Amino acid sequence: DSTRLIDVFDEIVYYRTIQDLIQDGWLAPLVGYRVKTSTDISEVEIQNGEYSQSQLEEKIDNPERNAHVVAAYRNLAMAKKALVFASGVRHAENLALSFRQASVETAVIVGSTPREEREKILAQFASGQISVIVNVGVLTEGFDEPSLQTIILAKPTRSTLLYNQIVGRGTRLFEGKKHCTIIDIADVARGKKPIGLPTLLGLPPEFDLQGQSLTDVAKKFE
Repeated sequence: DSTRLIDVFDEIVYYRTIQDLIQDGWLAPLVGYRVKTSTDISEVEIQNGEYSQSQLEEKIDNPERNAHVVAAYRNLAMAKKALVFASGVRHAENLALSFRQASVETAVIVGSTPREEREKILAQFASGQISVIVNVGVLTEGFDEPSLQTIILAKPTRSTLLYNQIVGRGTRLFEGKKHCTIIDIADVARGKKPIGLPTLLGLPPEFDLQGQSLTDVAKKFE
């Protein structure tokens, strides 16, 4: 209803972090990888704390980087169901093309995707007919597919809230699902580092979990 929670509730009386809920067995464990690219986003302007989306898409939508995203999926996700977050419609379409050229069944969902087509894609994804969905801000919240095993952030973000929402899509428990793999595509970003999975622990953005569990690293860090 577009009403802010802060205008409805007086105070937060109980709070649990993703880390707490994973450790208690309510959410699936998260493992992380940081895949470096040579794409430089240092000149992309910051507007209201976030990257300028038009400038960001112009920089990161290139064949070399898109190939990096596909290679990361093939090398680290091991053909499991993946949800990819792109910076814009053109970027999403080009990423999907790169996946298809690598013989990966891929679909695209953006804001203009008709509801009937969207439902069909999600059903095919749930059944395994489609391995990868590339989306642009549509499946950030309200999307619930417990069998999702991989999330690729092909679109960097500086928003902790947005990052948590994205990562949360992969934390649903599912039979046979040992964990969800989070792949951060890391560009050159001098002075304008994006959020990454280790950032949720207070670790530097450039820290690479290298496939380790977020909660295991958190224990060592503490």
